[in-house]
Parts: sequence; structure tokens; C-alpha cells
Amino acid sequence: MSTSELDRVAHLADRLAERTLDALERGELSTEEFRDSPDLALILGAANLLQKARAEFPPNMRRLAEKAAEQTQI
Repeated sequence: MSTSELDRVAHLADRLAERTLDALERGELSTEEFRDSPDLALILGAANLLQKARAEFPPNMRRLAEKAAEQTQI
């Protein structure tokens, strides 16, 4: 995967992570819906690609990962 393709994947996943975080923070998405979200599955797939490429995770993806970790500790 080229750098420009990787950047595009990271950008799109980060935008999706931002939308997901916003929905969680506004209470439009429950914890259960968050865990079962197809958007989350897409973000995780992108995260795996970024990790394999040793690329840095964008900020919203990092925030979403932190939120997910919080959810599993509750």
C-alpha cells in the first residue's frame, strides 16, 4: 500500500472515529450500540492496516481507542 493510500485510509478512519465519538458524547449511541457498531469494525480494520504499516494513528482514532478501553473497564 502506498503512502498516499495509507494516508487516505487514516484520514477516512479518523473522520469516522470523530463521528462515532461525537455520537457517544451526545448520548446518541449507547455502550452496546458502540460495541456492535459496524463503523467500529471499519475503524478497527483501518487500525490493523495502519499498525501493519507501522503508521501513526490519527488523533480521533487514538481518542476512540481510549474510549473503548474505558467502556471495557466499566
